Amino acid sequence: MSLKQTIIITAPYLINGGVSAFVGNITPFFRSNIKVFHRGSKSPVESSIVKARSFILLPYRFLFSVWKHKPQCIIVNTSLSINCLIRDGLIVYLSKLFRIKVLLIIHGFEEDSLKQIRLLKLGYFRSDAIIVLADIFRDLLVNVGYKQKIYVQHNPVHHDVFEYINANQSCYNNSSFKNFMFFSRIEIDKGIFIALDAFHLLVSEYPDINLTVIGDGQALNKAKKYVEDKLIPSITFTGFVTGREKLQLLSRCDTLLFPTSKEGLPISVLEAMAAGQIIVTRPVGGLVDLFKICKFGFCISSKDPKDFSYAMREIIEQNEKFKKVRLNNAEFSKQYFHSKIIAQRIEGIIADMNGEC
Repeated sequence: MSLKQTIIITAPYLINGGVSAFVGNITPFFRSNIKVFHRGSKSPVESSIVKARSFILLPYRFLFSVWKHKPQCIIVNTSLSINCLIRDGLIVYLSKLFRIKVLLIIHGFEEDSLKQIRLLKLGYFRSDAIIVLADIFRDLLVNVGYKQKIYVQHNPVHHDVFEYINANQSCYNNSSFKNFMFFSRIEIDKGIFIALDAFHLLVSEYPDINLTVIGDGQALNKAKKYVEDKLIPSITFTGFVTGREKLQLLSRCDTLLFPTSKEGLPISVLEAMAAGQIIVTRPVGGLVDLFKICKFGFCISSKDPKDFSYAMREIIEQNEKFKKVRLNNAEFSKQYFHSKIIAQRIEGIIADMNGEC
């Protein structure tokens, strides 16, 4: 692949989500000339009028970016949902009108959207290749008619995480596992209330444990009130964090408690693994495939807080067993999640699309 080629990569304006982190993690490691095209809402509380205006202007802004940068490839970061099928499908459609190669990366996956065959054929299915985060997503796309290559790969973890953890490896030597973490958007579907209830079931039995809730979202105030009303001790809400503060929290906590209901492959899980944390989550999205190749802790089908509390109790009481899990997670992450590795794989896919390998 030519080192001088220009690639436009799409990214959201908002910086507190997984797609934004994905783009920020990989772009420093591309050898090509990368131009970021922002789309989506600029604020979590945009009015319908502002959203409509943004959508109307989208094709004009995108075509101007194409005219200005003259890219050889467009990387479209998206999800499989009705709104994204329209918005990002339009970007794919316009790219192919100008005969530009398109790599579509699908981060979120709403299976019901596969019924929108006409929209898929107008947009997404014009892509030259697709990346998904789990085998099951690939199989579903093939079943509804996508004919080009589909690649399955992990999300990247920012190199700063590895550097910080390598410099603070004493965190792997904790003699007890008492620092739990919930790290995500604070939404019902992410399992925040299951996590709070599971912690509540244990905290009277193990009064030295604590739970740090990291992130913001629509359910944040409701979660804070829930903790206050239930008088649950030893829970800290940090809000959205980034930079050194996030790295410190990742290294201080021992276990990620994440009873989510739907995912692609959450970067929060990968970052926690890179920090040597034990993972307690559910078998959704790419987490199913990941657990098959790296037994990162627990993958619990249930949504019952009791089942999560049982797993937490086992982690607290079986130190030696879970020290090995921590070390295994950290080593696995270095080999598979580093941003440089993911960027190189994406460039390899683009080279394959261009017939260069």
